[in-house]
Amino acid sequence: MRNVVENSIPILKVGDAPRSGNRASFDWTGGNLRAVVRNVAIEDFPQADWTGGGGVALSPSGRLALFPAGAPRIVPGAGLLLEPAATNRIAADNVRPANLQDFEVTGGALEIIDDHEALHHARDARSNAPIFHDLLTARVMNGKVYRLRNTHPDEEAMAVIPGSIGAVREHAIAAYVRCLSGSGALRLTGSASGVAFDNEAWRRVQRSNLTPASRESRLAVVARPGADVLFILMDLQNLPTITSPICTRGAPTRRSADRLVIDDLGDQLRLPLTLELDAQMDAADGQFTPLVRVASSRGGGEAAICRTQDNALSATMTHAVLRPRVPNCVGPGSIKAALALRPQGRILAFGGALAYDPFSAPPETLDRLILGHSGNGRKSGGTFWLRRLLIGGFLGQAALAANTVPAFDCAASEVHRYIDPAGDDAADGKTPETAWASLAMAHHESIPAGAVVMLKRGGVWPGGLLPKSNCTYGAYGEGAKPRLGEGVEYAVDDNNASAVRLQDLMLSGATIRGINVDGGPTNGCGGWQIVRVDVQNIAAGQPETNRAGIAIRRTSNAYLGMVRIRDVVGDCVFAEAVKGQLIDEAADYGTPQGVAADCFQATACEEVIIRHPVMSMQLQPTNSGKGAITVQSTSLLIEDFDLTGLNFVISLLGDNVTVRRGVCRGARMNTYSWGIGASSTSDQRTHLYEDVRIENCTRGVASSSSAGSIDTGPNHFDIVTRNVVVQGCDVGLRIDRPTSGDFSGLTFEDCKTNMQILSKVAPAGGKYTALITPPS
Repeated sequence: MRNVVENSIPILKVGDAPRSGNRASFDWTGGNLRAVVRNVAIEDFPQADWTGGGGVALSPSGRLALFPAGAPRIVPGAGLLLEPAATNRIAADNVRPANLQDFEVTGGALEIIDDHEALHHARDARSNAPIFHDLLTARVMNGKVYRLRNTHPDEEAMAVIPGSIGAVREHAIAAYVRCLSGSGALRLTGSASGVAFDNEAWRRVQRSNLTPASRESRLAVVARPGADVLFILMDLQNLPTITSPICTRGAPTRRSADRLVIDDLGDQLRLPLTLELDAQMDAADGQFTPLVRVASSRGGGEAAICRTQDNALSATMTHAVLRPRVPNCVGPGSIKAALALRPQGRILAFGGALAYDPFSAPPETLDRLILGHSGNGRKSGGTFWLRRLLIGGFLGQAALAANTVPAFDCAASEVHRYIDPAGDDAADGKTPETAWASLAMAHHESIPAGAVVMLKRGGVWPGGLLPKSNCTYGAYGEGAKPRLGEGVEYAVDDNNASAVRLQDLMLSGATIRGINVDGGPTNGCGGWQIVRVDVQNIAAGQPETNRAGIAIRRTSNAYLGMVRIRDVVGDCVFAEAVKGQLIDEAADYGTPQGVAADCFQATACEEVIIRHPVMSMQLQPTNSGKGAITVQSTSLLIEDFDLTGLNFVISLLGDNVTVRRGVCRGARMNTYSWGIGASSTSDQRTHLYEDVRIENCTRGVASSSSAGSIDTGPNHFDIVTRNVVVQGCDVGLRIDRPTSGDFSGLTFEDCKTNMQILSKVAPAGGKYTALITPPS
């Protein structure tokens, strides 16, 4: 557990942040391996570890290029090619056919012919780029190809290509093919399924995610009855997805992972920072592909942008609480993505959508940039061309979204769903023009994990929201925030979902709670984020028991940012047994209704962090008997606050507490009411109150309790004040429990009694062995 007293870490803010100057920019579209670091061009990287193999690579334009082993695969316009480790198991001469040794042919005749003219004129159907021109010019290709002729009218002819598949169970196949007549197919022996072709011009065909029937299966080119088929550059790889064709000379060829490692970048990787990448991805269904990583060379972990096996673009990080994700990154197509990192918290941007982890802290020291794959290709796949990478200052949310909107060819339309009261549930929900109508569609089975569900501004929906895990629910259009919750128990119920983000919503009219998150005995439903949400008119006329604006119970890691709560019965926010972090930033909480209601109450939590709160128990006349903040936790930080209490302002029930930079006022309901007080039924340790002003309370600072006799306990260890001003209170400092610490940082202004030191017992075992009081 982090001790926030000694090591307070800034939390990810909910608003946009300005960007600092660029640190490093990489642009491979010119065909060079270079970077600009602080306006100085670096032409090579002596610290780079390039492990890429040689061979033939397929550019996004469809053009083939040749690369020597150990050299970066860079094509002007396309960028830097990064592939996983792989083995082409074909044993034939794959680029300069010279013999037919070891081919097994059934039902037809196999020969080698010259097709130089057709190869020379072959062009990609989409881009019109020449396919083989570079290889022919360099005389890597001799213009000859394999020809399989089938004169049988009813049966297939098959040429089985040398090379066993081995023990690996996932494979992909590819070849360049041309039909002089009829049609053909590409498949594994022992399998009836494959990829068919009937093209008259040279074209690449491929098939992914194959499970061989046996270890002896091999790649076969099939000529259908009466067909005449040409083929070359065959590929049989031990990956579920194909990479680029590989030049071989009569034996299977192995390729180590193509990756670029650049060390000693610590000056360019200082937090906060943003990684922005522009890439082109090949088809990679079901493949894990690490794109860009920043890491610590001293083993401190890494943060990365990856394309994951569940077909999403994801931000991974060592020891991360959440894995932000945007769905449907299948390819082929363009990727514009960004990862913004702060000392605590991350934002992933892709396709104009944002995904968040406000809880996790990146590695403290980042000095290494890793591009592409590493290790065993069987654990990662996919081919991508990295065009540009920019490492710069932290970008705010609006800029991240704007900078990552590409042509929608890789993220497609799966990222967003739209709901409009004037819509139609029979539509697809993928555009504002084809929006759904009912709130029930917000958890429709077609919505992928990580999608963003948008409710139209100005819209009103009766009933409540049941969200899906990993999804964001927000607003689009202009006007008032979308309003929902009227007449149901919970405007938003957890639906057993985790990693849910709610933003820019109005929750109003629920009879029990605005938001209900309860993880149950297993502490499920973790990682909820509630941002710029208004909660109002909750449980009107109801008894306050079990009522609240927002209730977060028996779960892990919850974030609230810029939440506004008014007119609720019960606590504005009630949290219980939250493991990990409970973060509340920029809260605006009005007076709750009920004799036992607080603005913010947390009990039995691990780590509570409250920043920039504005809370008041006196904005409306109530009979509330409690206060602004009461927290029982293992660790607590409250800072930069403006709080108005009634019975008390801040009530502290736990260890490792920091309260700093703020104002407390107005706690005068009872003779024991206080501004800041350590009051509990058990011992408390290590409190720091710093740069605080306490005004117009019965007691300013209290090491006390509302009941019990003097010196009866509990014990309070190591309570420290620094620059705390108590003004206009009946009693500036009251101590009536065994207490140790240093209160000399207190200053009293216009208090009736500066100090009531009724207990002079210092409990044994703390840092302080005595009680230090201000000068009389």
